[in-house]
Amino acid sequence: MLLDAPTLAAVGALGLGAAVIGGLGGFGTGVILAAALAPLIGVKALVPVLAVAGVIINAGRFWFYRAHIDRAALTAMLAAALPFLVLGAWLYSVLDARVIGSILGLAVMGSVPLRRLRPLPHRRLLPARPDRLPR
Repeated sequence: MLLDAPTLAAVGALGLGAAVIGGLGGFGTGVILAAALAPLIGVKALVPVLAVAGVIINAGRFWFYRAHIDRAALTAMLAAALPFLVLGAWLYSVLDARVIGSILGLAVMGSVPLRRLRPLPHRRLLPARPDRLPR
C-alpha cells in the first residue's frame, strides 16, 4: 500500500500535533493517531504501528527519567505484564479485523461514560517548590 505525498504530509502533520498534545497532557497521542490512521492502513495494521510509536515515545520518557526509576516496581510490573503481552499478541494474531475493530471501538466509546461515572478527584496545580525539585 503506497500513500501519496499529500496524504503522508497530512499524517506527518497530524503526528506532530498528536505528539504536542501528548507531551502537554501526558496522554492522547495514541487515540489521535488511531483515529487518523485506521482508515488509511486498516485496523489490523493499526495496533503494530501504534505499538512501535508507543515504544519510541516511552523510550524517550524512560531515558529522561531513568535516574528516578524504582527498579523493584519495574521488575514486578514487567513480571505481571509479560504473560498478558504474549496472550494479547496471540489473540490479536488469530482474531479477524472486524472483531478487532469492534473491540477497539467499544473500548474507546466505553471510556467516555466510565469517566463520567467515576470522575477523578479535583486537583490543584501549585508552583513547584525549589527544595523539592530533583537534583
